[in-house]
Amino acid sequence: MKILLSFLVFFFSLSYSQIVLEDNVDVKITVKTSFHKEEGKISFTFQPKNGIHINTEPVPEINFDSSTTIIENGKFLPLSKTKKEYLETTKPVVYQFTIPKNTSAGKYIIKGELTYFYCSDKEGWCNRFIQSFELPIEIGKKKRQ
Repeated sequence: MKILLSFLVFFFSLSYSQIVLEDNVDVKITVKTSFHKEEGKISFTFQPKNGIHINTEPVPEINFDSSTTIIENGKFLPLSKTKKEYLETTKPVVYQFTIPKNTSAGKYIIKGELTYFYCSDKEGWCNRFIQSFELPIEIGKKKRQ
């Protein structure tokens, strides 16, 4: 499994990416936080190999490590589906969360696991996959108004 971390800096927000290569599905994971809105989003972009699809039932699930304390009130935004009710992989799956108001500015690590199911169109088999991830983020100082 190869992991590639890339760091992108945006005006008033930070975004970090991790690309995970699995035998049948490549997943790009990006986290973006907004300094002034106290919120963040983690985007999971699935790139299955030909003949593989990602199921929407059961829905993908995310579990955070107990050391990840800067995420609260998190939820997946509605999934985009194909006509066959598979995950539409041209659009990312987005997990939106808030950052607790008492969070100090600084660098943090978001650790967790994404669980999803993928299936072979031709052979009919399905597999559950649990993808661990670790994403660094930086919380900036809040603007005073």
